[in-house]
Amino acid sequence: MKIIIRFYALFLVLFLSACQSQEVDQEIPPAPLSQEKAVPLLVEIHIAEAAVKSNKLKKDSLLNYSLEELYTFVFEKHGMNQESFDELMDYYHQYPEVYETVYEEVTQKLETQLKTIK
Repeated sequence: MKIIIRFYALFLVLFLSACQSQEVDQEIPPAPLSQEKAVPLLVEIHIAEAAVKSNKLKKDSLLNYSLEELYTFVFEKHGMNQESFDELMDYYHQYPEVYETVYEEVTQKLETQLKTIK
């Protein structure tokens, strides 16, 4: 019986120590693209996606572009390619607090643009 109690006590100690907050002040490295450059890029990406999803581009034969073609256009406009964009998104997945800050600004800019359209 003592062995079982010791086993459970050891298990409890190990379990509780594993559950302790391991949060360490980790220095966040700089993003592959500054926030000032990332925000306009993400705004245009969202506008391109919305245009394709709402079929606005497909009604005009002159603007019959696929989403991939629009991505390429936006990437080139911002001096990027798919690989560098993927690297940026990987960074944001690793540091969601940075992404949240960037995305707040993206949302604000999209809302401002939407108000000017209406």
